[in-house]
Amino acid sequence: GPATATAGAFLQDGVTAGLNLIPGCVVIDDAKAVDDLHGLLAQVSQLDVRVLALDAPVVAGYTVADDTVSVAGDGSVMLIAFVPNADGDGDADKTARLQILHQPMRRTWPTK
Repeated sequence: GPATATAGAFLQDGVTAGLNLIPGCVVIDDAKAVDDLHGLLAQVSQLDVRVLALDAPVVAGYTVADDTVSVAGDGSVMLIAFVPNADGDGDADKTARLQILHQPMRRTWPTK
């Protein structure tokens, strides 16, 4: 749908041009607006980046020193990382790992 196309355009333009706000991370400002989240994540997994997806109304604060995200507000934040499977090799063998954060949580992206 339109939201997926917009997010896809952002992925191509933002990540390639280095315009992403958090290093090595794609930010989706409205996760509910993405009709095909599975398809979007499949595309993003090929880019070797992480994802921060917001479910408004929420504020996500990023701390560079310890690479963490804190949450304020009534909504939630999804942190998604793509972890290689232990028995596989290549991008097709990555698994999306996610954490859903609510106020007052503070976490970093999953690593395994």
